Amino acid sequence: RGAVYIVFLQSAGAGGVGGTAEYRAHTKISETSGVGFAPSAATNDQWMGTGIAALLEVGTDAVVLAVGAMAYAVGGQAGAVYLLALSSSSSGVAAVDATSLLSPLHGGMAQQGLAPVAGDRWGSAPAALPDLDGDGLGELAVGTSGGLYVDLLFLS
Repeated sequence: RGAVYIVFLQSAGAGGVGGTAEYRAHTKISETSGVGFAPSAATNDQWMGTGIAALLEVGTDAVVLAVGAMAYAVGGQAGAVYLLALSSSSSGVAAVDATSLLSPLHGGMAQQGLAPVAGDRWGSAPAALPDLDGDGLGELAVGTSGGLYVDLLFLS
């Protein structure tokens, strides 16, 4: 199993300057729960959340989380990354508006020659990168367990 918790904070200091933050609310996104999230392969052995990165769209408030699931079972723990487009309300509840899966069988990776293989545990180390190709979207680097290799993904 695994999960990602979105924790909403509020200022605990005088006027918010130099103060500390305190807990306000949270949302849990996992293989079995989360507003708007349904994993493509609900199992107890994805290790969802082993790595996470926030991708930001230039000039917007849009947030997309790249959530690693390095034990994604399709392909014998080849690994996967969920891309979760988030929204939140002032009540402190984050919702998943859209989900995309990058894995050996999803997201067009195999067609580009980037299909992780059994044992790679791809997705253990996602990292957000700035927009490198000028399309207004950040890029994503995804590594494997043990540092076998890193893929640079230009997202669209």
